[in-house]
Amino acid sequence: MIQAVSNPPAATPASTAKPKMNLNANDFLQLLIAQLKAQDPTSPADSTQFVSQLSSMSSVEQSIQTNAKLDSLLSGLASMQVSSLIGKQLSSLDGLTSGLVTSGGVFDGAGVVTLDTGAQLDLSKNVRISG
Repeated sequence: MIQAVSNPPAATPASTAKPKMNLNANDFLQLLIAQLKAQDPTSPADSTQFVSQLSSMSSVEQSIQTNAKLDSLLSGLASMQVSSLIGKQLSSLDGLTSGLVTSGGVFDGAGVVTLDTGAQLDLSKNVRISG
């Protein structure tokens, strides 16, 4: 069912934000260099392991870039969907919320429209377009 959604939450203060725990390509290379510097010269690490690690890092980096591009594409599509609904009459499937779309935006990847009644509808749920 359609539910009215509130505005997106305010930004989290820096003092309560969780630290980012993701490694990027530069972090990986720094770890790899540190590992090379610290290895025992009489018993060097297997070069195939390094190649395997580099290959894995490359695959992960490409996956991260692909996901970012897909997120951007989905956000753009949601934005186009919202803009195409301006001026149209929308209602929730239960009929409890309805009105003329006056504005909208994209929050957390989902299109949200504001009606002339002040109510908001999440377009990721099913809505009925009247005109």
